[in-house]
Amino acid sequence: MVEHKIDTVLPFDQTARLAELRSLDILNTSPEERFDRYTRLVAEIFKVPIAILFYAGAVLRGPSGQPLGTLCIVDTRLRYLTEAQRAMLQELGCNVIQGYLFSRPVTADDALALLKSWARLS
Repeated sequence: MVEHKIDTVLPFDQTARLAELRSLDILNTSPEERFDRYTRLVAEIFKVPIAILFYAGAVLRGPSGQPLGTLCIVDTRLRYLTEAQRAMLQELGCNVIQGYLFSRPVTADDALALLKSWARLS
């Protein structure tokens, strides 16, 4: 079995990251069903409970590319993700952030920042 090392992604500018979280109005908010659905879906797809021996996550980035959080899976046993599973987790992470961004009014500046961010990550 091949082991994959996942690099830790640290915010390159914590002040900018917090400013973006505040601008998106998602800092210190109450739980929301629309996000909880993704958590349940990911737990079912990957057959994982909430405990901590195995951890994998997809970074959720805001319009400017700031890392805002992660969509993660956690398990009580050591496991390995296939390339397809890793791609699926990343895709689900993209769906979470897109679902949030497009459920609120998007300004022209937001749209431009999002397009630039996606172009930079491609």
